[in-house]
Amino acid sequence: RRAPRSGSPEVYLFTPMVCRLLCMPILAAVDGSPGSKQVLTTASQLSEGLKEELHVIHVMSERRFEELMQGDQLLETEWNVPYGNETDTGEEYSVEDAIVDSRNVADSIAAEALPEGATYEPIGAMGDPTSQILSHAESTDASFIVTGGRKRTKIGKVLFGSTSQSILLKATRPIVTVMAEE
Repeated sequence: RRAPRSGSPEVYLFTPMVCRLLCMPILAAVDGSPGSKQVLTTASQLSEGLKEELHVIHVMSERRFEELMQGDQLLETEWNVPYGNETDTGEEYSVEDAIVDSRNVADSIAAEALPEGATYEPIGAMGDPTSQILSHAESTDASFIVTGGRKRTKIGKVLFGSTSQSILLKATRPIVTVMAEE
């Protein structure tokens, strides 16, 4: 902290360690759709501009988890990253497996969409996407949540997908919605 001159505002200088304790990440929610790249581009720009960390979260839905629990099959995501056990180990697919797979998907999407050398933290979760995204945003005190939306009607009325709409309605922090044509 620098001592203020008479009549001037106080100025605080933060070291990287203090910033890690006080800074709030930008949270990019990706689902693997073509709009994920636009979400990451916007989130990366915010992260760089605000000098904040970038967290990239992918949430495996309960429906997809149940599909994997019922068989040894691999399910390919839109980004050609498999969900599921690659070998038949005889073990049941677990919540921990789902979280690891989701993290791998987040990492794969970010690695492909962001410029080389970009730094980010991939986050995996399993469950209701809205709840998981908002929970991570709250636990990390995210400064923004960046999510995708789609224009769906022929007359151009903008309607959000159910996850985006739920996030917009339930979030207690700023949301940036990146619109993509469907």
